[in-house]
Amino acid sequence: MDRQIFRILVSTESEDDARSIEHELRNGGLSCVVRRVDSLAALPTSVTEHRADMLLADWGYTHMHPAAALKTIKDECLALPVIVIADANDEPAAAELMQRGAVTYILWSHLAHLPHAVRTTLHESMSSRRREDMLLDGFENERSYHNIFNGIAEAIYIIDPKGTFLEVNEGAVRMYGFTREEFIGQTPELLSAPGMNDTQVLTRLFENTLAGMPQHFEWWGRRKNGSVFPKEVSLTEGIFKTRQVIIASARDITERKRSEEMLRQSEELYRAVMSQIIDGVVLFDPVSKRIFQTNDAFLSMLGYDSDEVWRLTIYDLMDPLIDRARHTFYAGPADKSIAVGESRYVKKDGTKINVETTGSRIHYGNHDMICLLVRDLSDRKDVEEQLRKEKDQVHILSRAIEQSSFMTIVTDVDGVIEYVNQKYSDVTGFSRSEVIGTNNPDVIFGLADRAMQETIWTVLRSGNEWRGMFINRTKKGIQIWESAIITPIRTGDGEFSHYLVVKEDVTERTLAAEKIQEQAMLLDASSDAVLVEDLAGVVKYWNKGAEHLYG
Repeated sequence: MDRQIFRILVSTESEDDARSIEHELRNGGLSCVVRRVDSLAALPTSVTEHRADMLLADWGYTHMHPAAALKTIKDECLALPVIVIADANDEPAAAELMQRGAVTYILWSHLAHLPHAVRTTLHESMSSRRREDMLLDGFENERSYHNIFNGIAEAIYIIDPKGTFLEVNEGAVRMYGFTREEFIGQTPELLSAPGMNDTQVLTRLFENTLAGMPQHFEWWGRRKNGSVFPKEVSLTEGIFKTRQVIIASARDITERKRSEEMLRQSEELYRAVMSQIIDGVVLFDPVSKRIFQTNDAFLSMLGYDSDEVWRLTIYDLMDPLIDRARHTFYAGPADKSIAVGESRYVKKDGTKINVETTGSRIHYGNHDMICLLVRDLSDRKDVEEQLRKEKDQVHILSRAIEQSSFMTIVTDVDGVIEYVNQKYSDVTGFSRSEVIGTNNPDVIFGLADRAMQETIWTVLRSGNEWRGMFINRTKKGIQIWESAIITPIRTGDGEFSHYLVVKEDVTERTLAAEKIQEQAMLLDASSDAVLVEDLAGVVKYWNKGAEHLYG
C-alpha cells in the first residue's frame, strides 16, 4: 500500500505546520502529497480537485475546526476519513469527535504516531471501497455475487429502507453466531447491545445513507450468546435485485479498542512519570537538534512554556561561550549510553545556570531520539562553595591549634582523649599515640585529687566553663604548674559532644612569683630601712624598717 501516492488534505494554522506534518508522514514511510485547506468553504472543492484520500484536522485551527469539518463532510456527502490532531489539553474533546465521525486523534506531542494512524486508516478505507465496488459490480451476476459476498471476511448485511435484513454473508454468520435464516427478516436491533447504543440515531443514519451520503460510526454489537463487543459500521446506498437498499459492513474492533486503551494508559503513565521526575527531561532529534518533548521540570528550570521550547533546538538553550564541539556526543552511536557531564544552559530571561546532563539514544515512535536528564547544579554549587570556605576555615583553625603555644586537648563526653596538639607533647614529653584513646585523668586534671576532679566535672556538666591551676608531672617526672581552661562543646541541638582543654605551662612564672614573695618577706623582716623608687622619684615599696625609721 505504501508504494501508492496518497493525497492528503491538512487544515492547520500555517504552511509550516502542514510541512511538518508532511515531513512526519514521509519519515514514517508514506508516499503522499499534502495540500493545506484553509476554510470550510474550500473543503468540498479541495476534496474533488485534489482527489483527497484523507483530511488531517488541527483542533486549534479556529477557521476550520474539526467538528465543523466533520459536519461539512457529512452535509456534502463526502466519503473522507478524518484524523484530528490536538494538544494534550484538548485530548478529551478530541476523543469525543470519534463519536461524530472522526477515525481517531493524535496529539501534537506524539506526532510520531501519525504515520501509523494514517496508514491504518487508508488501508481500512481502501478495503471498504473495494468491498463496496466488488459488491455493486457483482450484483449483476448471481454466482459472482455469492462468491464475492461470502468471500469477504467482515460482516456484510443488506437492509431494506425499512430496516429489515434481506441478506447476510458468511462473515456476519461467523461474527454474530446467528444462522442466515435467523438473520433474514430481523432488524439491526437483533445485533445491538441492550442499553449501550442510541438506537434513535439509526433512522437518521439510514435516511442519510439512502440519500447518497455514506455513513461511518462505531456501535456496540451483541452476539447470539449474549456477549457484547465494539464494532465499526459503514453504510452505503446500493441496488439489490432492482431495489434500493442499504449495504452495511461491520468489523469487530475489540483488538483495536484494547490497543487504544493500552496506548492511552501508556501515555497517561508516561505523563505521570514525566511530571514526577524532579530533574528536567528533554527529547530532541540527534540530527536537527530540534526539541521534541520536555517535562514540566525542564520548562520550569529554564522559564519557557511548551509552545516556546518546541520551536528551539538544544543548542539554543546552551551557553554560546561553550564550544559546541564538546557536544558531538549528541550524534553518538545508537543504543549507547551518553555520559555528558557538566554544562551551562541559558534561561529565557538570559541568566545562566550550571547543569549536569546525562542521556542516551532511544527509539520513540518512528524516530531515534536523544533523551537528556538535566539537573540544575545552582544550589549544589552554592553548597560546594560554602563547604569549601568552611573547609578552609577548619584547615586554618586546625593549623592555628596545632601551632599554638598553648597545650590543647579534646576529649569526648566521657573524658576519652581524642586529640592533643604538638605543644602538649613538647611540654609533657608524652607522644600523641601514648595518650589518644586513653581515659587518663592526669592528662586533664594533673595531680588533682578525686574530690577536685568531681567538682570540675560537676561544673562542666552543668554547661559552665572551669578555670584554675593544676600541678602535673612530665613523662620524666618533673613537676610543672599548669593554668587550665576547660570548656564544654555543644552540638547544634544543644547536646554535649566534647570538652576542650587549653593549658599553659606557668611553672617559671609561678616559681618567680614565689621567689619574689619570699624575698619580700626577707626584706620585711630586716630592721634596716629599705625603699624602692621609680625614675620619677615615686616610692614604690618600703619595708617595716622604713616605717619605723620614718614613722
